[in-house]
Amino acid sequence: MPFPAALPLIIGGIGAAGGAGLSLMQAGRQNSAMSRAMDAQARSAGIQQKQIANQSFVQQQETMRQARQLEGRIRVAAGEAGATFGGSFAAMSNQSAFDAARNQQIIRSNATMQQQAVRTGAEANIASLAAQYKDPIISGLMGGMQGLSAGLAIGGVVSQIGQLMNAGGATANIGGAGAGAMPSYGGNIATV
Repeated sequence: MPFPAALPLIIGGIGAAGGAGLSLMQAGRQNSAMSRAMDAQARSAGIQQKQIANQSFVQQQETMRQARQLEGRIRVAAGEAGATFGGSFAAMSNQSAFDAARNQQIIRSNATMQQQAVRTGAEANIASLAAQYKDPIISGLMGGMQGLSAGLAIGGVVSQIGQLMNAGGATANIGGAGAGAMPSYGGNIATV
């Protein structure tokens, strides 16, 4: 049976199509996984930011409760001393209110910085994931070229074997000279 001269091109074309298809499929799967990972990162950052906000709210409420307790103690102490709520008692009350307001400001500032750190970390992770995206067209072209190269190489070998087999109707002696010997494909192809 004669081997067509276009056999290497046919096998190369099959390799190119297969390589392109596999590369497109792999790029699509990777991009889909990256997209899911970026969504998960964004959701996680949102949850962390809500937790920070809730923690900040609880801390501010605790600070206000403590300030009210201190204010009550100051008023009780002033009443027990028989003094009006003025002078040093008013100064202590004002200092307590100032301290409570300052503590709340610190809590809010810390929460804002923590939320910014979470947001920045999430943005960096998402950017890193986005950098791993593959362009399906380029992936397909690269896979097609690799498949074409492999297909042409295989087709060339098959074509050479066919030409050797057609030369004089000879066949390859796969077993070689005896059991366990190496196959012989040289110019003197032996017949079985």
